[in-house]
Amino acid sequence: MTQLTVADLNNAKLDVDTIADIANSTCISVVDRLGATRLTANEAIRRMGYQVPVAYASSIVMSTLTQTVSYLGVVYAPLPTMIPFTTSGTFETTKFYVIQNNEIVKKYNTYADLLASGGAILDGTRADMSGYDEAGDGGGNSFYWDGTSSATDNGGTIIRPTLVSGAGRWLAIDTSSVSVLQFGADNSGSEEATASFTAALAASNNIIVPSGTYKIKSVSVAANKNIITIGSVTIQQLSGVLTDERTFVITGSNVSIGDMTIIGNIATDTGEQRHGIFCQANSTTGNISNVKIGNITGVNIRGDVVYVGQGAGASTAILKNVNIGHVIVSNVYRNGVSIVSGDNIKVESVTGSAVGFCHLDIESNSGSGACTNISIGYVKGRTFGVIGTTATDYCESIYIDHLDLSPNHASQSTPSYAPGVSIKDGLLLRNVKTVKINSFKAAGFDRCAIFTTYNGGELGCELIEIGTCYLRTCSLNDATYNSYIEAASTRYIIDYLDISIQQNAKRGLQVLNNSEIRSVKANIIDSSILMRSCNDCILTNVVQSGANGIFLSGCNRIVVKNATFTGDRLASSSDKCVFENVTATAAVFLFTSGQEDHAIINSNLNGVFYGFGTGIRNHAYALMFGSYNLWVDAAGKLRIKSSAPTTDLDGTVVGTQT
Repeated sequence: MTQLTVADLNNAKLDVDTIADIANSTCISVVDRLGATRLTANEAIRRMGYQVPVAYASSIVMSTLTQTVSYLGVVYAPLPTMIPFTTSGTFETTKFYVIQNNEIVKKYNTYADLLASGGAILDGTRADMSGYDEAGDGGGNSFYWDGTSSATDNGGTIIRPTLVSGAGRWLAIDTSSVSVLQFGADNSGSEEATASFTAALAASNNIIVPSGTYKIKSVSVAANKNIITIGSVTIQQLSGVLTDERTFVITGSNVSIGDMTIIGNIATDTGEQRHGIFCQANSTTGNISNVKIGNITGVNIRGDVVYVGQGAGASTAILKNVNIGHVIVSNVYRNGVSIVSGDNIKVESVTGSAVGFCHLDIESNSGSGACTNISIGYVKGRTFGVIGTTATDYCESIYIDHLDLSPNHASQSTPSYAPGVSIKDGLLLRNVKTVKINSFKAAGFDRCAIFTTYNGGELGCELIEIGTCYLRTCSLNDATYNSYIEAASTRYIIDYLDISIQQNAKRGLQVLNNSEIRSVKANIIDSSILMRSCNDCILTNVVQSGANGIFLSGCNRIVVKNATFTGDRLASSSDKCVFENVTATAAVFLFTSGQEDHAIINSNLNGVFYGFGTGIRNHAYALMFGSYNLWVDAAGKLRIKSSAPTTDLDGTVVGTQT
């Protein structure tokens, strides 16, 4: 038995969808995944047998496709786009088409044949065109004659025969949906199809794009338009066009674009704005909402695969409620997906092999407003950005389910993108209020797995929450920060941290403030440090192992509960920390003597049990009992003084001691 593939399942779904359309649609025909035109069940039934015609009169309710009326010896059926309606008593030519007169239905092979039709044609006469350029090419359609129409010929649903100089047009019976093939689009990729797409979008709100390759310059997609792709659809960007010419430009609300592959010309195009799908709310478009973009693969794009956002002056143009499917990048010059401000934007996933800057870049530009309520499913890539340009154009409520970053996941684009070449970090944070990541994994970065940029007057990152955080082999070629996470005073809440530092003198977490890590598994070696320059943090359920690793360095007011430590130093140059239920074996020292003041509760440190005590004994770190100070001097004698001692031998020896 042949094993099923994902492609087999996808094709099966498309076939089932087609069958459903055939069974339920009121249209004359549908296009299958292979591009063939199929009659719907309603149309097939209608062709097999109409109802007995009734004489045309007023007040006849026309509600089904098989109803017929007779008028002046001709039998008519209602146009699908018109039902239901009630007859007025004056025959409405525009609501019916002919199914029986002294002529049979006119048959034409191609658009050129229909264009050449002429002679006296009775209003409502039907014409079937079996193809556009040739019979059976998928561009066929059914028309009726309207002798009063002077509508502009659009090359697809409105056709004026060459011999007609005044009124009289062939009008498509059903315009509820149209295929780009019915407008002469070439699906072999040989001829440009821009005009066909534009004309189809002007003729209907539902545009069908059958399987094939279409060469496109730029197509504007206005409000309430749906581009429905069937099967494997490839859009080839036209080469040699302007730098900022985007392939699909969404300019209004309630728009959907189906699955497709977009292929660019990265080697020959110039600039960085030749995006695949572009949607920007600006002063021209006004507000844009309710946009759905399907699964998009971008290949050799000289820009972004998908770009959505707001232009400058965001108060007058808001983008919201955008859904983007699975995006795959393959040699994309800038970003896989760019989100440049907006609200309630969702992305299923971004993956792929080569990208110039970020697989996904959430970046509010100056004056564009905030990025808020951004939900990301899965990203596996090189770099991810959550970057607000200013404190007022910030990023807030960013949720990421799974984020897996490594330079090994994707190469730099060819040709390379200069700003991207300089990036040495995984997750980039700047002017961010809140980020939540369910699962984060990073490895192999020259600098940091997570780097927060903080300048005066900016937000930095106010809070980042991570469920599971897995960090390996970062800070490979960095002598400035030497850290896996450079927090810039960011508050972190991490449920589980799994970190391994196998290089000399590196730092795991640096400059965290007011943070909480609820469970830690750490392997730290060779004078590397788990936490450096962190303040007011809580760590629980910690297991640190490794030869010559350091737990805390330069940290203040750290609470450590339920921990096991094996390494070089437990705390170095730190102050006022709390160690509770800690078992530590320190090869060099537990605490830097004379420099540290720590509370130790129910802990075993280098084989010595502390029910309650301090890390060092010194008059400068005396215990306070009201105004009284109690300490142990260098000779091991307990001393007391009613005020602050000034020397180790100050005060009075308590009792008789030897």
